[in-house]
Amino acid sequence: MNDQITKETPKLRPITFLAGACLVLLCFLVFDVTIIAGYKENEFRKSSTSTPTTFPTPHILVQEPADKSNAIYEDFSSNKNDWGLYYPYGKLQIINGKLILQSNPDYPFTIGISNKFNPRRPKYYLQADFSTDTDSMSSFGLIFAISKSVNTFYLFEVWPRSASFHLMKFDSANWDELIPHSKAELRPYPQPNMLGVHFDNGNIQLYINGDLVSTFSDINPLQSKDVGIFTSTSGYRLIVDNFFIYYEK
Repeated sequence: MNDQITKETPKLRPITFLAGACLVLLCFLVFDVTIIAGYKENEFRKSSTSTPTTFPTPHILVQEPADKSNAIYEDFSSNKNDWGLYYPYGKLQIINGKLILQSNPDYPFTIGISNKFNPRRPKYYLQADFSTDTDSMSSFGLIFAISKSVNTFYLFEVWPRSASFHLMKFDSANWDELIPHSKAELRPYPQPNMLGVHFDNGNIQLYINGDLVSTFSDINPLQSKDVGIFTSTSGYRLIVDNFFIYYEK
């Protein structure tokens, strides 16, 4: 005779049911938090990588004026300041918020200037970011105290490849080296280098990437106030950005 075993379905106690429901609810909450956290992290990554930081005013790192209203900023959004060539050699363009300067193969250097971009005082600070479109051994720099009528200016010239610079004075076809070739830390291609000059009636301070690298006092200073940029030789394009001056009363 076969005994039939009757299996009863176990009854769930209230406490067991409540614990199971809480576990299910907890799983849903963890899942939701994980998805939300992942979404926020993804949005943060997208915003931090695809959205560039903008600066409504120029990033003055040294010699900041007490009265910031004296800062004159050139964003190169257009050629409203009539940038042109000092000599009729080479090529100057303003493209996508940057000034592009290129030398002519038949001329040793090219200068870009604007007679509307003027500090209006004999005491001022000038700064710009420089980069090149190729890894060139050539030089570039800032020029200041320019007088096109008598053909005079100062030149702060740098060579990123050799990490060196000097200061020249040009007076009607005569070059005078005021600060001889000296070593300084310059960022390698393709990183930009920020050059700055503080001019105070012949007292000159030179800055590279925010650091003071040299000083000079000219006992016969040039009095003109126009400024510009300089590039030597051909074979590369000089890219200039964040160009500005502030003047002191």
